[in-house]
Amino acid sequence: MTPLAEFRLPYPPSVNTIWRSIVVNGSVRVLLSKEGRGYREAVKRAIHAAHYARTSIAGPLEVRVNVFPPDRRRRDVDNICKAVFDALTHAGVWNDDSQIMDLHVRKFSPGAASGVAVLVLEPRRLRFESLDEEVREFA
Repeated sequence: MTPLAEFRLPYPPSVNTIWRSIVVNGSVRVLLSKEGRGYREAVKRAIHAAHYARTSIAGPLEVRVNVFPPDRRRRDVDNICKAVFDALTHAGVWNDDSQIMDLHVRKFSPGAASGVAVLVLEPRRLRFESLDEEVREFA
């Protein structure tokens, strides 16, 4: 299967540091922090360095993510994906991360190089009979 896009991105900051809440005229507003803006720019540079030049991908997607943490601190992979996907959306790789229909995430032990490898594909047409039955029961 030919990838629609493939990137090696910098390791994202914690989701807790990407967003900031402030009160304006009695209303709480959530803003992207300086660290969050810096990460978005770093992702844009990585995409540019990968010579990725196409319009935003439309339609359903399968995304595979390999996470290479910088150290041994405990981290939730879903939070890592959130920061990465928001940055890829902002960079125009796809229209919105809600297009992701199939997601595979693997986290590796810390090593010499930290970062996140992202592979974007058209979703596979696999059938899992037992899963299909569960989905019908749930619906």
